[in-house]
Amino acid sequence: MEIKDLAGISEPLKRLIEVMAEGFGAVSRPDLIKKNAEAKAYEIRVISEAMAESRKLLGGADYEDGKVKMMGSSETPSPILSLAERAANRNEYQELRKQQNIESVCANAAEELANKSEIPEQKPEPEWINHFFDIAEKISTEDLQYWWGKILAGEITKPGSFSLRTLEILKIFHDKKQKTLLN
Repeated sequence: MEIKDLAGISEPLKRLIEVMAEGFGAVSRPDLIKKNAEAKAYEIRVISEAMAESRKLLGGADYEDGKVKMMGSSETPSPILSLAERAANRNEYQELRKQQNIESVCANAAEELANKSEIPEQKPEPEWINHFFDIAEKISTEDLQYWWGKILAGEITKPGSFSLRTLEILKIFHDKKQKTLLN
């Protein structure tokens, strides 16, 4: 996918948008705003469902500004979600988290590329892009998103800098670190 005539955007940022479009299809700020709004709506839905469940189990609770307050309630609780509904909610939540992770990595790459003025004609390989975004969707900590953003920016400014093997080694390191944190 070629992105042309993006007024006022540097060549490196245009290339980042092209790579993002190839990697996961989000090419414009309105799409990103919509995804963030959908994530917030999902958060509200999940909290609302949890509050309805707590009313049923505990006799009432309220949620305001990130705080839960227990209270008496005469409200009729919402019905318990079916297995299929819970699975759909979990899948939606996971996809939103993956999208947020990718967008955070790309935002870090954009910051890294903001001061660059030129890039080579060569583009990152499609296989590299696909592999990169498969990994990036699972990177949820800010410090790692920062470093993966630097990797993406580095690959855009000098394609071939990070091999598929390098990405895989970094992924294995990340996975081992996660397992260590869980133990």
